[in-house]
Amino acid sequence: MKNSQPTTKGRLLVIEGIDGTGKTTVVAELVALLRDQGYDVVASREPTDGPWGQKIRGLYTKGRESITPEEEVQWFLNDRLEHVAQVIRPALESGNLVVLDRYYHSTVAYQGARGGDVQTLFQRNLDIAPEPDLTIILDLTLDEALRRVQEFRGDVADSFEQRDELAKVQRIYDSMQGENIKHLEAGGTPAEVCKKVWYSVANYLEAV
Repeated sequence: MKNSQPTTKGRLLVIEGIDGTGKTTVVAELVALLRDQGYDVVASREPTDGPWGQKIRGLYTKGRESITPEEEVQWFLNDRLEHVAQVIRPALESGNLVVLDRYYHSTVAYQGARGGDVQTLFQRNLDIAPEPDLTIILDLTLDEALRRVQEFRGDVADSFEQRDELAKVQRIYDSMQGENIKHLEAGGTPAEVCKKVWYSVANYLEAV
């Protein structure tokens, strides 16, 4: 689906979903396709590789026992503030397409599963971060998500990758609805899922 006149207005596209849905693979393929169509694309992810993002990633291996849920939320907000200031907003102002592997929807879903109020989490993030023009949430059954996580990462150590916790996260993702949010079934092969995402993004860009 060739677009001979890529948009000159910056757009923010986000790929979301529970662990195991293939977000990173989808983002890599989507970015390659968009660049092939002539778009200037800035690809990034959250948590970032910055100081706060590295602290957050350290929790995945060291465990969350040393930090309260509120402190963890603040770490995510600190990381996002830097990400918006240093990467996202400058890219949008330059007219780039910004494609993110996770954004504040992940914070809402995962911290909401830890007991945080979902609406409050949304508002705290919207106060500091631009709203995406299109968010694609990849939907997958818990059985398949856990199977993929175990297959590609080995033992499932993180509590959010355990069934009960992941089910809470999934329910919050399922509740996310809106005109700029699209849910896509991600149970097919990586190529099939990437094709679905590409058509959704291409149709969106043609419409705008």
